[in-house]
Amino acid sequence: MRDLGTMHPQFCSVIVIFFTFLCFANGELLITQVVEGSGFNKIVAFTNRGTTSVDLNDYTLWTAFNGDEWGKIVEPLARKSLGPGESFTLCNPGVSRAAVGHCDATSGDLKFNGNDAVGLSSGGEFVDLFGDEGRMGWNARGNAFRIDGVDDGSLDHTVVRKEIVTRGNTNWAVSSRLEWDVLHKDIFVVDGNTISLGRRSGGGTPSEGSTPDGPEGVCKQKSGPEIDFCANPKSPGEDRRPDKGELVIGTFNVEWLFDGESDTSRSRWHCDHEGAALHLQAVAGIIRRNKPDILGLEEVEDCTRLAELAALLPGYEGYLVQGTDSSTQQDTALLTRVDPSHPLYRTDEREGTPAGSRCGAHDDSTGVSKHFIARFPSWEGIPFKFAIIGVHLKAFPTDARSCAQREGQAKVLQNETRRLIDDGYEVAIMGDINDLSDLHRTRICSRESKPTSRVLSMFRDLNNDGVDDLRNAIEFVEVKERYSSRFFNDQGEEKLSLIDHVLLTPKLWGLVDRVWIDHTGADMPHEARVSDHWPILVALRTDGSPGSGVVNNPPPCV
Repeated sequence: MRDLGTMHPQFCSVIVIFFTFLCFANGELLITQVVEGSGFNKIVAFTNRGTTSVDLNDYTLWTAFNGDEWGKIVEPLARKSLGPGESFTLCNPGVSRAAVGHCDATSGDLKFNGNDAVGLSSGGEFVDLFGDEGRMGWNARGNAFRIDGVDDGSLDHTVVRKEIVTRGNTNWAVSSRLEWDVLHKDIFVVDGNTISLGRRSGGGTPSEGSTPDGPEGVCKQKSGPEIDFCANPKSPGEDRRPDKGELVIGTFNVEWLFDGESDTSRSRWHCDHEGAALHLQAVAGIIRRNKPDILGLEEVEDCTRLAELAALLPGYEGYLVQGTDSSTQQDTALLTRVDPSHPLYRTDEREGTPAGSRCGAHDDSTGVSKHFIARFPSWEGIPFKFAIIGVHLKAFPTDARSCAQREGQAKVLQNETRRLIDDGYEVAIMGDINDLSDLHRTRICSRESKPTSRVLSMFRDLNNDGVDDLRNAIEFVEVKERYSSRFFNDQGEEKLSLIDHVLLTPKLWGLVDRVWIDHTGADMPHEARVSDHWPILVALRTDGSPGSGVVNNPPPCV
């Protein structure tokens, strides 16, 4: 078995006698099926192939994304026991309707791609692996693991464990060659029967002409002109607001604003151009209803998709500076009726986890892969120049290593914010921060409402001197309305959280009139959602009068 404390590979000798595998890791629960299909068709099935019952409470599921180190995603695996021969199936909440009735639990963190590994641990040691960390076993393109002679075996395929394998194996080099069968894409095998997953709960059926046609799961190639660069303002400083008496800024994670053509297989709209087109219209409808003047967007594909959104909204322009998230291919973007005074930019600075972290892990060097910095001039009603830092930080709020990386990212953005302030700018930091506030009470006090990192306190206190330099606009929102995202916990229960934030320096704070979160559709089922986030909007007075100053800040959850 492999010790989770060291993560060093350990290889045991393998004796193959009539396909009976000896010297494998101990344990009777093993991974028996992995579905890496379209959109959210992500499934992992486990089976007890031993002779005694196993307690799933003793097991943890891990992933190693894009060749990175292992990180927990489900702990414990479940609070139940499995008898000999029984199986347990874990699904992404957005999986095809055809599979929903066969899912024992769901997890929103089940978002692996073809080159992401899945590991099962018990008692502090791995007992089974599908793939491996450190890019071991990848094909030459680096987009999948080679399995059973299939070069892209783990990408856009369903992979099933051979019946003769009765125990887990942490030697992926051996397991990948001898223990798995690679089947077609978007199928799920249940009790020997094959279920088609062609219809997905998150986006309908794939559009005509959008079936996979290549070894890398490319669906429909992009057609028409592409916009490769859109960071430069078309009319620097131009103000197209219809109401010059206020400036509405905000943030909205639009959940995969992609076009369904040549998308990564992680995309919600992979091979679903029709669903992506409907999603674009729905996102535009939410923006039209709230009428923001400056809106930061998260999970945008590229400049072309951003321009298509702007084309649906007269008076808006879209700007984006390409980030470095090669795994999801998502970016942050700016949609605005007020053009910046300078081109958007980003920083490539990297920082390690700051001293004093309580994350339980450490990262030596972390950058902010998805962010933009936009600068705006002063004008009548706002007699100072200001900057917007739009961010989308590392996901998995409760994972120790992700926590450590987010604190490193926060350190990078602290540095950039101080530089902007030194240059005379007021600053708003806003976006999907993927963490909770330690200072502000939320709608429900529970385990899910407590932060694991210091990210929000780092953004407030830029100099780490105990004096806050920015304040969180959530103080203007009633406690019962303080939620911006929904997710599924390890037990498959839908939960609400506040992981999107807008933080402001004093002069911007002094102009705040009102703040709202548009929860339209909050009572709709998950599969009917426009996004798994709701937009946060902040209205600033620009008519020369001060902000309302009406805040609501009861003691935080303890």
